[in-house]
Amino acid sequence: MFLRAGTLCGMALYNGCTAPLPFPAALYKKLLGLQPAMEDLEELWPGEARSLQGILDEECDHKLQSQELDFTVMEEGDPVVVVELKEGGANIPVTKENRSGLVFLSHCLILSVQNTIPVPIPICSC
Repeated sequence: MFLRAGTLCGMALYNGCTAPLPFPAALYKKLLGLQPAMEDLEELWPGEARSLQGILDEECDHKLQSQELDFTVMEEGDPVVVVELKEGGANIPVTKENRSGLVFLSHCLILSVQNTIPVPIPICSC
């Protein structure tokens, strides 16, 4: 399905056709080599964006500590895997001083697009 959608988009670009394809701004930024912003995260995943913004807006250090946040995220699956956002992240509590680092790393993780498996591109040799 994604191959066909990509082929259709590629053919439209190649032939100079304008196609009304409403892609998110984060995709265009990734294509241009720019870093997506928090607004892009809010467009794609509003719940995660609100949670991260709530961490940034929190003024009381004891409220951050009471949430027992650290520099890890849980990867869904069977079994659930805990991924450290930085080395030793499971042992680093989130405080008022380092919360921007957590938000930045989470933001990068959520909006990152990495090719873990190289996909061969079929080329027509007519």
